[in-house]
Formats: sequence, C-alpha cells, structure tokens
Amino acid sequence: LLRGDAVEVLPDAFAHVPAGALPVVTTTWALSRFPLESRLRFLNRLDEAATGRAVAWVSVEGVGVGPTIPTLGDRRASGHSIIGLALFEQSALRAEAIGRCWSRGRLLSWLAVS
Repeated sequence: LLRGDAVEVLPDAFAHVPAGALPVVTTTWALSRFPLESRLRFLNRLDEAATGRAVAWVSVEGVGVGPTIPTLGDRRASGHSIIGLALFEQSALRAEAIGRCWSRGRLLSWLAVS
C-alpha cells in the first residue's frame, strides 16, 4: 500500500509493477470525489506511465465522471454507472464503454462486442 494523494503516488505504484507485466489501474466510484482538474491529472499520469509500456485503466464511474470514457449518450445522474476500459500505449489512447451497472454492481449490462 502507498500513502498519499492517489494521483501523485501513481508513478511510485507503476514502479512496483515488474517489467513485462501490464499495469492495470482500477477505479470504482472513486473519481467522483476528485475535482475535474485532479481527474485530468490522473489521466496525464496514466499517459506518462505509458511512454515506456502499455497501461490499462478499468473504471466503474458515474456517467461522465471518467474522462475519455464514452457516455453512450446517457445523462449524468441517470442512476447507473458506465463500465469503461482504456488502454494507454505510447501516447495512443483507446477508451471504450463496455457496460453499464446499477446499484453498485448488483445489476450489470454488458455491451455487445462490435
């Protein structure tokens, strides 16, 4: 465990991941507690870490809370969350919504693979 500001300790956390392993950051209803500026710094940290290797981010956040995760046209405060997957790789970002969930994960709806 690392202590400190979650965004600021990300580089230290990545340093603990063995070479050749894919670092995966998971957020579940955490980013809503951060101001937008901190959420964008979070993305910048992931992007910085991806200069040397790929980094994955799996998120379950309210609609519109996870920057770069598509909202699928859903409205904020719609009563459900978006399950997102983002892959940062050498300054390229691929982000997609892979599902929706309600009641903190009690009900899941996966999106069809296109």
